[in-house]
Amino acid sequence: MGHLEQTAADKSALGFEYQDLVLVNTLLGLKPGEQIGLEVFDDIHTESISDDLCLIQVKHSLLGGNITERDIDLWKTLYNWLKSLPELPQGKNITFQIYSNKTLNNQNLIVLLNSAKANKEKIIAAISDIFMDIKAKESLKDKTDSANPIFKYAEALATAKKEEIEFILERFHFHTDTASVTHQINDKLLYLAVPNTKLDDTRKFVVGAYKEYKVASIVGGEKVIITYDTFRIQMGFERILRSSRSNEVDYDRFYDKYYHFQQLGDLSFLTSTFSYQLKDIGLPHEDVIEHGIEMLATADLIRDLKKEGDFTHQDDARLAAQCEMSWKKIHRQTHGTFNQKTPRALLAAQACYDATLKKELKLKNISLPDGFSKGKFIALSDLPSIGWKVDWKELYSK
Repeated sequence: MGHLEQTAADKSALGFEYQDLVLVNTLLGLKPGEQIGLEVFDDIHTESISDDLCLIQVKHSLLGGNITERDIDLWKTLYNWLKSLPELPQGKNITFQIYSNKTLNNQNLIVLLNSAKANKEKIIAAISDIFMDIKAKESLKDKTDSANPIFKYAEALATAKKEEIEFILERFHFHTDTASVTHQINDKLLYLAVPNTKLDDTRKFVVGAYKEYKVASIVGGEKVIITYDTFRIQMGFERILRSSRSNEVDYDRFYDKYYHFQQLGDLSFLTSTFSYQLKDIGLPHEDVIEHGIEMLATADLIRDLKKEGDFTHQDDARLAAQCEMSWKKIHRQTHGTFNQKTPRALLAAQACYDATLKKELKLKNISLPDGFSKGKFIALSDLPSIGWKVDWKELYSK
């Protein structure tokens, strides 16, 4: 087994999350004929049809902070790249990149590495100086003292062939700050015509699709290699793009809202007008709670859609008008000539409630979820602008 295959960076759960963001950011830039590999040549590598090979190391620290010139991850990465040079494929245009959530400090070596190609000679000298400093301090230690953790790496780099170090430095780049990776992903999605209001959801869908593919590959004992076609078709990026660009509103998010409120478990609607209306026509407490949750979920989704620009005040007004027109016809038909003192008036009120809540609502030719429609009717009965009894206005209007 070669040095590249033996090398695996220590990662926390957050480290994996950061690596996933870096890889997705790279995936979004793939062109036909290119591919990305995870932990084949390095943490991440990309290969292009034009013989480019980019090796990427992803370093995530729970504490954040700065990358210093004595940062062990930095020295270990440079050391691993040095030892891996003989194994890299010939004839490739190779680049080396480090992604880190740490920021760069202003120490000499770090400043030089930020423009590595232009500072090759100075970097080689700085590596040598750091090695000599560590070596001098190591010589003063007792034999029982532990060695400086970067001594091994500094020694290898300081004593390596000059042309090997220069080969790496001429092709080296730093990328820092987790937020910038997320911003880069969003910029690429914007370029692909994803609406601003759908960037966060689309990014999460793409990251989720990648994670699912990665896990399936690892469980199947396969190396994680993603080609342009694999990403676009098999992993569903084309479908995600089409869905994100679509003007069709995802009203099925209602069910997520409903489940959320259902889990709260301590909701009470005892003093709500809609609650009085339902109890007065004989509905049990369980039905009141269910309709209350539908009302909350519907209102919460409408608020979200308005913020996202997918639901206007005009849409809300039209939906309310549609509800009231449907209800008015049903109310007139079910009550007919009965007055509030007729024994059959309660049956008529129950029939009005049943028929109204079975009514399918549409907005811009989109059929709305059953629970969403019920939630809107219940919300109107809470104002109240509709009611079930023949004399609902006199009974419940405040």
